[in-house]
Amino acid sequence: MSYTGVVIARNLIQTLGIFEAIDQNLSLLERHKPYYESDNVLNIVYNFLNGGEALLEIEKLQEDRSFLKILGAESIPDLTTAGDFLVRFSDADIDKFQSSLDQAQDNALFLLEKKKQRVTIDSDSSLYEVYGSKKEGADYSYNNKWSYNGLHMTLAEIGAIVYQELREGNRYSSDGVKEVL
Repeated sequence: MSYTGVVIARNLIQTLGIFEAIDQNLSLLERHKPYYESDNVLNIVYNFLNGGEALLEIEKLQEDRSFLKILGAESIPDLTTAGDFLVRFSDADIDKFQSSLDQAQDNALFLLEKKKQRVTIDSDSSLYEVYGSKKEGADYSYNNKWSYNGLHMTLAEIGAIVYQELREGNRYSSDGVKEVL
């Protein structure tokens, strides 16, 4: 059992003010007892960080006392609460959620500006092989497998993602980087 990633993520989330940004921009719940919008979003994020691939795996975290202690919480939103929360999102709410993330990114840049005069943008791409019959948008990669080619850009100093794009598999790593930068 290791929740090291959760500790790091929790500290970064607090430093960047992501809790506050989500709660200020997103209003999906009528009542906030006991959970706010940020609690629901971060519950799903923590599930993913702990290897969860489905909402069903939230139940394991909910019963794990050491996990709750690391978060400093007595409880986390239930599996059914997480599903109900996700169903409430409209297109406008997704835009509001994106503005919360943009606000957190601005906070990260502000913190970097206070400490340094320069930031480093790290650009990389990864191949993601596609299986099954649904391969829309995929193409053969250099290793002759149906794939997508993901372009990722991060702020190297803090690892914050500033850009992501999923492209067809036959693209060079450098394709489109200049335009994005």
